[in-house]
Amino acid sequence: MRIVCVVADAPCLRRFSGFSKTRERLNDDSGHRCSGAPVGHGCRMCPPSAREVHARSRRAQGSEPTTAAARTLREPIHVWVAGRCMTSRPPPPARDRAQAWMQEDVRTTYRRNLFEDTVELDIYQLDAFASRVFEGNPAAVCPLESWPDDSVMQKIAAENNLPETAFFVAEAAGYRIRWFTPAVEVDLCGHATLASAWVLMHALGHADDAVHFASRSGMLHVRRRGDVLEMDFPSRPPRPCVAPEGLLAGLGLDAAEVLEAEDYLVVVAHEDIVAGLTPDFGRLKGLPNRGVAVTAPGTRFDFVSRWFGPNVGVDEDAATGSAHTTLAPYWAQRLGKTTLSARQGGRRRGQLQCEMAGDRVLISGSAVLYMRGVIRI
Repeated sequence: MRIVCVVADAPCLRRFSGFSKTRERLNDDSGHRCSGAPVGHGCRMCPPSAREVHARSRRAQGSEPTTAAARTLREPIHVWVAGRCMTSRPPPPARDRAQAWMQEDVRTTYRRNLFEDTVELDIYQLDAFASRVFEGNPAAVCPLESWPDDSVMQKIAAENNLPETAFFVAEAAGYRIRWFTPAVEVDLCGHATLASAWVLMHALGHADDAVHFASRSGMLHVRRRGDVLEMDFPSRPPRPCVAPEGLLAGLGLDAAEVLEAEDYLVVVAHEDIVAGLTPDFGRLKGLPNRGVAVTAPGTRFDFVSRWFGPNVGVDEDAATGSAHTTLAPYWAQRLGKTTLSARQGGRRRGQLQCEMAGDRVLISGSAVLYMRGVIRI
């Protein structure tokens, strides 16, 4: 049995009639026309002629087809176009996970092109916690049908060179999500979760007003609230600690209140101090915790902050949703409020709304699509 994969756009799928269920009809290439052009005219938006498909598949196996060889071929040829099988039966069961990834699980987010030996994955890039592009925090989102090897996802994140790249796969109760910086996989990322929910709701046809993600940090819920998305994350209140050696010096501060949760939380007196920081990232890298959040009361917002994470390959993040699982409970207690407005960032900034809900933090914001495309690996 032979399996041929062709990448084609939906308009060509509707017009195409040359692919059929057996070798005899597959070699009849009289069915396809594109804008009046003959079959095999070379348009990159259309599949090649049926005869070209058959010849290329045979060449890929190391033997050029002959007329006699073609006549003796009696087995069905399964042709996949844009992830859809155009024959009556599916391909044979995959013998291992790699085959399942390349064959059976290939639909619209995985497209296997045997002629060029590549796999294509859809990718979206959004600006999260922003109302227009070039603001907030950029994130890449890759919807998957099944998990590739971890090293592949890490390489994609490094190639994207964005603060986070999110990958998610559908499960029975929703989706499982994972996040990678250019350097490592992390346990929680807010802005890339917001971006992933936006992709599901606005690009992939998710009909419900809520998306549920399973993650390393437990269940995460994102709900549509008018024009914004609200994330339901676990609260991580900070506790006082002794500042580790190099922390304040790396920030250029003489003294400050220091607490910790997953990140160090450094509290200063005024937002101008936060805005004027010029950290020494070499001194901050290697500190025990994930990152460092520096925060102060704001004038237009309840609090402002900046977040530095050289330990995870992100010197500064423009809007870190996960950091607000610690920032929000700290400022809620200090200000005696349950609903808080927040701004984060240095030269590039994002805006967030936070609300305490028991042992959960509701973090809201908008996202804007910057780019969509295809990864070829």
